[in-house]
Amino acid sequence: TLSCPGADDNASGVAGILEAARVFSLFDFEATVQFIAFDLEELGLFGSAAYAAAAKERGDRILGMVSLDMIAYNTGGANTADVYGHTASDPMKNSLAGAVRTYGGLTVNVQGPLDYSDHAPFEAQGYQAALFIEPDGNTSYHQPSDNVSVPGYIDYTYATNMTKGVVGYAATYAAVVPEPGAL
Repeated sequence: TLSCPGADDNASGVAGILEAARVFSLFDFEATVQFIAFDLEELGLFGSAAYAAAAKERGDRILGMVSLDMIAYNTGGANTADVYGHTASDPMKNSLAGAVRTYGGLTVNVQGPLDYSDHAPFEAQGYQAALFIEPDGNTSYHQPSDNVSVPGYIDYTYATNMTKGVVGYAATYAAVVPEPGAL
């Protein structure tokens, strides 16, 4: 957080990651799925930049990176989400948007580059990556009112739908391994 409680920015994204990890722990996948919470995003993306650079240096094959950043404030009750990234990430952005529509039931706006979140260092290293975030409009952003005690501030149903969309996307592309005898 940045000098405030941080219920939405970014405890909501961390909660989404933790729930996704819980769900994924119940299944086996063909691809490895990592759940990472980076530090120092607000001060210059230091955690994600260090990780992405090291991954590139090791030659890691990263199929895609989704940054969950602020997923619990339902701007105007519109039930919409934004997906940001550079043109090179369009295939991933469009697939993510489709999954969010299917599994989360949200309207998704696919946007262009916005290099202020943890996906940006991955794109800079040549990996497809996307920022998944609620639309602008949170008046409590970087304010003391970014707090769960503010009535009606956090929309838990919306946050659940945002998380469902990302989980659906990741499960589809990581490919669930069927149980023996299934099918």
